[in-house]
Amino acid sequence: MKLFTIIFRELEDAAEECVTVRGNQLLLTDIKDIKCNLIADNRKRRRLFTLDHIFVKRPNSNENELQLEIFDCLGQEAMKSVWEGYNSSLFAYGMTGTGKTYTIFGTKALIEHMNETENTDVQIDQQISILEIYNEKIYDLLVESKKVNERRRLRIREHPDDGLYVEGLTKIPLTSEAKIADVIAQGIANRWVTDTARCNLVVLRCVSKRQSIAS
Repeated sequence: MKLFTIIFRELEDAAEECVTVRGNQLLLTDIKDIKCNLIADNRKRRRLFTLDHIFVKRPNSNENELQLEIFDCLGQEAMKSVWEGYNSSLFAYGMTGTGKTYTIFGTKALIEHMNETENTDVQIDQQISILEIYNEKIYDLLVESKKVNERRRLRIREHPDDGLYVEGLTKIPLTSEAKIADVIAQGIANRWVTDTARCNLVVLRCVSKRQSIAS
């Protein structure tokens, strides 16, 4: 979980913090019930949750440092699985405006770190696709459409050897970290659905590796 602590503007408005972090435990307190004395039993005013990890964004902390912390905890393992030939997924879930897009696509974000490797004897080939799922319909975000009704709906197919895939989805070769940022920016710019709470953005990266000829 990525948690934002109370901010200065909220403190100026006399807001009270209802979240307490204790290691990997999250304690939620119902401030309203305590003030109004609606519940006599204190145990019903509080809920304790144990999570795998809690990343805390504090008012004066460096966002890039938090991005690196998230990558070290989650991205490293995902990247290791990809290099070993296994599928891996990074999934951000939460309310609108809570930082999901920045966590995945922000400066030096998780998806950019995935392009890093120290093995110079391995040739890495990558392709990227970006799609949008809205009302159970799939659209290619790397194909620009001037009108909403011109967008072509794509279908999910299943290959006997390769498994599930999206038929007709655009695949762009990746050559550098800058290329990744450009393609992602293009995909986000091509989104038609303004109500992001009702749609999902999916970035697919296909990674293949082989020993370089020189080695």
